[in-house]
Amino acid sequence: MFVRWQRRRLRGQFTLLLNGELSASQEARLRRCLATDPLLARELECFQRLLAELGQLPLASAPRALAAELQIELD
Repeated sequence: MFVRWQRRRLRGQFTLLLNGELSASQEARLRRCLATDPLLARELECFQRLLAELGQLPLASAPRALAAELQIELD
C-alpha cells in the first residue's frame, strides 16, 4: 500500500519537475527514486511524450538532460 501511495505522490511531482518548480532536495529525492525504479522512470517518459504531443511541453534541454541522466530514450 505504501509503495502505491509513494508512486502516486511522485507522479504528482512530474509536472513540477518538468516545469523546474521543485526545490533542490525534492528534485534530488525524485531523481533517486527514478534511478532505482524503472517503472516510475518509464512513466515519466510516457508523461513527457504525452505533454509534448499535446503541445504543452517542448522536449527541450531540461527533460532531455533528465532523460539522458536516467538513460531513457525519448525518441
